[in-house]
Amino acid sequence: MTTPEGNSRPRWTAQKKQQLILESLRGTISVAELCRQHGLSQSTFYEWKEQFLQAGLEGLSYGGLSSKEREYQQHIAKLERKLGEVVLENTILKKTDEILNRRRKPSD
Repeated sequence: MTTPEGNSRPRWTAQKKQQLILESLRGTISVAELCRQHGLSQSTFYEWKEQFLQAGLEGLSYGGLSSKEREYQQHIAKLERKLGEVVLENTILKKTDEILNRRRKPSD
């Protein structure tokens, strides 16, 4: 199968892959026939289908986020907590420094 650009292999966009997978899930055409019509191997199709279903499972498992996005969110929350601690420590140190400086100054 050649594409209009002259390539011997078509470039499959995520949208086109999704379209083929959804068409197979509707059951109106067999996977074999679908692959034959589009010049696609069944093993490639089943790899795409597995990726598609796994991504859907991740989306349902993590509230619409991928596991990597969820991991990043948790890391950001941890860093925000640590930043809060550092800001609090800094505030305490500044106030302590102010108090010590007042005590060191002779009264007028």
